[in-house]
Amino acid sequence: MKVVLQKASILFIFTALLVTGCDSGGNDGPAPVVGELAEDIPGDISTVEQTRSPVENIPANPSTVTQPRTPVANIEGDVESNPGYTFFDLDAGAVVEDSASDAWDIGFGGTTLIANSGNEGGIQVISGAYADVEEAPADGYEAETAQSSWYNYDFTSHQVTPKEDQTIVVETPDGNYAKIEILSYYRDSNTENESRYFTFNYTLKTNGETALYHEDTYTYYDLEAGEIIEDAASSDWDVAFDGTTVMANDANGGGIQVVAGAYAEVEEAPESGYAAATAQSSWYNYDFATHVITPKEDQTIVVHTPEGNYGKIQVLSYYEDGEPTNDSRYYTFNYLVKTTGETQLYHESEPTYFDLESGEIVQDATSPQWDIAFSGTTIAANAENNGGIQSLNIAFADVDEAPVEGYAATNAEWYNYTGNTPPTHAVLPVEGVTLVVQTPDGNYAKVRIISYYEGNPDTSSEEFITDRPDPRYFTFEYAVQTDGSVYFE
Repeated sequence: MKVVLQKASILFIFTALLVTGCDSGGNDGPAPVVGELAEDIPGDISTVEQTRSPVENIPANPSTVTQPRTPVANIEGDVESNPGYTFFDLDAGAVVEDSASDAWDIGFGGTTLIANSGNEGGIQVISGAYADVEEAPADGYEAETAQSSWYNYDFTSHQVTPKEDQTIVVETPDGNYAKIEILSYYRDSNTENESRYFTFNYTLKTNGETALYHEDTYTYYDLEAGEIIEDAASSDWDVAFDGTTVMANDANGGGIQVVAGAYAEVEEAPESGYAAATAQSSWYNYDFATHVITPKEDQTIVVHTPEGNYGKIQVLSYYEDGEPTNDSRYYTFNYLVKTTGETQLYHESEPTYFDLESGEIVQDATSPQWDIAFSGTTIAANAENNGGIQSLNIAFADVDEAPVEGYAATNAEWYNYTGNTPPTHAVLPVEGVTLVVQTPDGNYAKVRIISYYEGNPDTSSEEFITDRPDPRYFTFEYAVQTDGSVYFE
């Protein structure tokens, strides 16, 4: 969401009426009261866009292949101590006991390898080294491998040696495809040990495609809008994710770098030093024992956007739903982007000061002329000049008299924050709450906040939920007693 500061407009509903004269008892008539409606008074419009809660599960090119990090070793294939086939599930990387199950993909029995043909699986051996085979055939699959198809047999030494220029391809019961490279036919890969112990590598494509590799694709994200962008050539996106690489929109003037410092402590973006992508291990630690990626808490990603703005990103997790046991390449992160082009990565408060009697904004914060100030959800009185504010749980129309004590410098009791209750994350005025202000002039005013959003929208409408106007624009009605009296009648 891009914040645009618009000029506030004041609509006067009725002007001061001064009524003088005497009643039948000789007392003065009603005291002079000014009543008005103010619309879209800015209340310290934010110069940053930031997450209220972390952005979750942004895909970073989740892998479409399953392959072991190290070769699968010593899978028995009809050995004396365990005769018959050993059935293996390539997706789970585990042995399956039930031969009738559709969970297994390949069976090992001596030099014969079988597919799960009873559940629509198939197997074949094709020409090409394992690393060079990038496409699985669409047809030609059989129930088992042919003799000597994947290996050479030495009749002198009686040794079985895998053929390096032949690759086993499997069609699984799930309709996926895999390639297998047999590395050894002997226990612990030692030809002097027992035979029929398979060590092998494999790659399983998990999306039904015959391409036996994973294609690099980025997810492009617009920090200001808080949404994914489909067009890689667009200047709308600011940061992109692919595996552990986080990329900037370099083609459109963007840049990225990782700086030392915890996210909360990084308050200034560097003016230089930006690159097209993050360096390996710059924002994360990799545990070689567990193969888990953990974000570095003392490092923060800083982004220079195509629009010339600056932002910072805190990666919280690299795993789906934040659980390292789940699939990797799913980012959860917090971020803040400054929308003014400044390198300062925080919002500097600039309240709006308002004179209730004149209905005008006052520029001088030290002036005794202003009565009430707006800064986010906090409404302040001119306490430095003897002003004060408090809230009453009385409807605006029913507040006839201002209290003479109980005033404070600020008040934030006029609203409810909806949180996760629809409309979510909204600031809504509390019905029946009236603010009472003591002005520096010694007068009193009552104020009812009508809306916190530009244009005073209907907060119960679907449009408010789907296309919410900018916040921190106050619409309110008020009445000022101008003669020092506490009475509003």
